[in-house]
Amino acid sequence: MPNWAVRLRSFFAASLLALTFAACDGSGALNVFFGLVSEADCDSVTVTVDLDAAGAVLAGDSAAAACVLNELLGCSVSYSTIGGVLTATISGCTIDNFINLLRCGFDEGDVSSISQYTSATCSEVGGGSSTPFLCVSRSSNPGSCGVSPSSSTTTSTTSSTSTTSSTSTTSSTSTTSSTSTTSSTSTTVTTLPDTTTTSTTTSTTEPTGPLDYSCEIFFALDDEVTLGALQFDVDYSAATADFGSPLSCISPIAGALPAFSDSGSTLTVGLIALTGFTGPLNVASCGFMSDTLTPSPADFQITVVDASDTGRVPLVPFPPVTVPGITCQGGGSTTTIIPPTTVPTTLPETTTTTLGGDPVAFNVVITLQDPVTLGSLQFDLFGASAPGEFTPGPVCTSFVAGALPAFNLADTTITAGIIHLVGFTGPMDVIECQFLSTSPTLDAGDFSLTVVDASDTSLVPIVPFPTLTITTAVAP
Repeated sequence: MPNWAVRLRSFFAASLLALTFAACDGSGALNVFFGLVSEADCDSVTVTVDLDAAGAVLAGDSAAAACVLNELLGCSVSYSTIGGVLTATISGCTIDNFINLLRCGFDEGDVSSISQYTSATCSEVGGGSSTPFLCVSRSSNPGSCGVSPSSSTTTSTTSSTSTTSSTSTTSSTSTTSSTSTTSSTSTTVTTLPDTTTTSTTTSTTEPTGPLDYSCEIFFALDDEVTLGALQFDVDYSAATADFGSPLSCISPIAGALPAFSDSGSTLTVGLIALTGFTGPLNVASCGFMSDTLTPSPADFQITVVDASDTGRVPLVPFPPVTVPGITCQGGGSTTTIIPPTTVPTTLPETTTTTLGGDPVAFNVVITLQDPVTLGSLQFDLFGASAPGEFTPGPVCTSFVAGALPAFNLADTTITAGIIHLVGFTGPMDVIECQFLSTSPTLDAGDFSLTVVDASDTSLVPIVPFPTLTITTAVAP
């Protein structure tokens, strides 16, 4: 199995950190990532954006406030905005030739114009300079522009390569992606996982206004491809839908580490799976409240912004993700809506656990017992023997300051992953997850866990795995 820490660091930097940026940073209506695609590693990179020519306005009162350096680089950055031109100079480290550099928020502008007036200079390791390709995109994966180091046309060891060449490549890639996406949607999905739910529509006179109906929307990978990472945006501005806070979203893919974010009109879904997952299959579902018993799947427009195989190689064109169906209930009626253009005849089977009486919320706390310093940790927490269920979501919290956590709930098992750039040292509590118990007491012995990966800050696996213990306490 590929080293989980390496994969998780790479994919968080290339995919899931984009969700963190979107969720935690409110600067700018548009977040744009600048990814390096070069034939050589760089000692420093200078990114130049002609803001005036692009018709772009940075968010905030300075470039430092609008832009965020990819902290996984371990570099420093300096900014200037002289004469309407943004210059970001990244130095103080060795910069990989295929990596996200930074993200900037814009109050005005669009990605295509910003890309057209953006260029970069690489001071190569060992001497020389080049003008590498920059992937300017809403995705933090530099491969989202369809260019990799082996296919990049910017191999010059001097600064003679022009910005026009980079722009032309971007334009060509964009066109290819657009036309190929149309072609790829012709792939026929023949089946989805076996279920017992059938397609029915209840004829009901529905009120509009109050969000009285509880719904669940499903998202499916249509093509027969194997992915290691997937990220997509769901624009639901045309629907009357409230996804709530916290989000009630899950991925049915065993062992996957998903991340979900909601801006109020766009739901962003990202997930990674170390051993990969193969379509066609359902990759995620989210609960929401609606003002109608029959919301239209057409009101949820999906844009795939990143898709990579298990070797972190971007797939071009991106495989399509669709809405195979929506289930809603309320007012004594239940309905399942399947788009007429969708081939699947069934939806994934969903189960609902009815807890007897009022459930008691407990926190299940995982403690690192050994005095070791970790840079990454992954484990599976099993709750099948416990009386009740994990709170959907799941509702989990990391106690490690500055860490990058990810959680996934599949049936009665939570897969938890956490990485930390400078490391965290035991003994210490690392994670807690909420459990809704049908019993007034909850025994830690009802749970078990398996450590899947543990590495130090240099990504060297720790063998044997450190000891983790479980305690439970009534949630405050």
